[in-house]
Amino acid sequence: MAALDRRAIDSLGIPGMVLMERASLVCADALERLAPGAPSLILAGPGNNGGDGSCIARIRRCRGHRATILTLGDPNSYPPDASANLEIARRAGCEIAPASPDRLRAELHQRPVVVDALFGIGLSGTLPREVVQLLDIVRREHDGTVLAVDVPSGVHSDTGSCDPGTLSATHTVAMGALKWCHVLGDGAERCGTVEVADIGLPRCWLDEAAAATIVDRRMAGTLVPQRSRNVHKGCSGTILLRAGSPKMPGAAVLAALGAVMTGTGLLSVDASEDVLSLVLRTVPECVAAHSGRQHDVVLIGPGRGTSDEAAAELESTVTEVRGPLVLDADALNLMAARGLVGSTEHWSAILTPHPAELARLLGVELADVLGDLPGAAMRAARMWNAVVVAKTAGAVIAAPDGPVYFVEPGSSKMASAGCGDVLAGIIAALRPHLPPLESAILGCWVHAAAGHAAALATGSLRVRAQEVARNVPSVLSELGPR
Repeated sequence: MAALDRRAIDSLGIPGMVLMERASLVCADALERLAPGAPSLILAGPGNNGGDGSCIARIRRCRGHRATILTLGDPNSYPPDASANLEIARRAGCEIAPASPDRLRAELHQRPVVVDALFGIGLSGTLPREVVQLLDIVRREHDGTVLAVDVPSGVHSDTGSCDPGTLSATHTVAMGALKWCHVLGDGAERCGTVEVADIGLPRCWLDEAAAATIVDRRMAGTLVPQRSRNVHKGCSGTILLRAGSPKMPGAAVLAALGAVMTGTGLLSVDASEDVLSLVLRTVPECVAAHSGRQHDVVLIGPGRGTSDEAAAELESTVTEVRGPLVLDADALNLMAARGLVGSTEHWSAILTPHPAELARLLGVELADVLGDLPGAAMRAARMWNAVVVAKTAGAVIAAPDGPVYFVEPGSSKMASAGCGDVLAGIIAALRPHLPPLESAILGCWVHAAAGHAAALATGSLRVRAQEVARNVPSVLSELGPR
């Protein structure tokens, strides 16, 4: 975003002060809604985020509210625009003082709305010790509104990871566009309610610079396959499911249920006799697989185990199947542990790992993945030449050639066993009708929406995976005709 600001200044001639003014007006308007009439306490850092804070304080003061700015560092060394806004705020009647623990406590006794304008996206590394001390005082002694300018200080905008000293905001105003931290990881939790401020940058610039596209209902609706009236089950998508084991038979049931509820024409199950019997009893639309039947897509891995037999099956599937593949769970673990997939140049695969599986696929530590999930998903997509669905609270979807998408979480109640199996089934059912990337995008959105619907209908602390699957038809029906 800093690069876009500079581009607007250099290419369009928009003064930096104008960009600050537009950003600050949105923040000031938000404060009017959140805490009308309350005094404002602005914690202003030494960069342009602090300049925004000074501008917010001046607008609040001009609107008749008390506004105090506590500055970090030496104001004489501030960037020109930040320094100018601080001086304007002084002339407008704002109180300005160096940030110190004693002064901060005194201001907090006035029960102000606190504005975090310390660093924004400008922080690299960890929070300075004196800042951690100040933020800790706010955390312990203030229970009112905290508005963060662009990003709460200590949240890393590109990854969503957070410094331990980060102060959670109740409201964040994102400048120009959302960043990863607004939707992903601990950062999303720390941002509170997020709104985006239009600061006057061209929309085409923002689209070009976007790290990812956030999938919304409108976009999902454009992807829903439409069937002609003259169809039969053989042209409505056929799936071969290789899932389940004596220790995890339910994974096959849930993957099958996800596919059937999405609308697959025919689902054949290749599993041990006891697992097959359970699937056929529970999801009677399924049939037993036989060697002569051709399939549009193969889904392999959920609950399959990592035995030598499962490894051999995966190897034969990857080498013999020329059509689309969806690989989940144990198939991914086997890929990582045994290197079973050789050349992936010509395959058409969707991989659906959770963070631990993604770390195994990349040969890195789990902490490396959690620290930068978008980056990890993009690396895995290039490494394995596949569409990668990195499952977390929400999903990061990456393709080998670069596009990245984010599907927001459906409900925290979906953090339960089996929901990933249902997702794999949904994606597999869509794959005969859509390209790999679009199948993953729509599948993740439908899964999240179905989980949200299931969560609304239950008083439990979690939703069962079966409940998610059973809400898929209504979600697809609301999106559009199939």
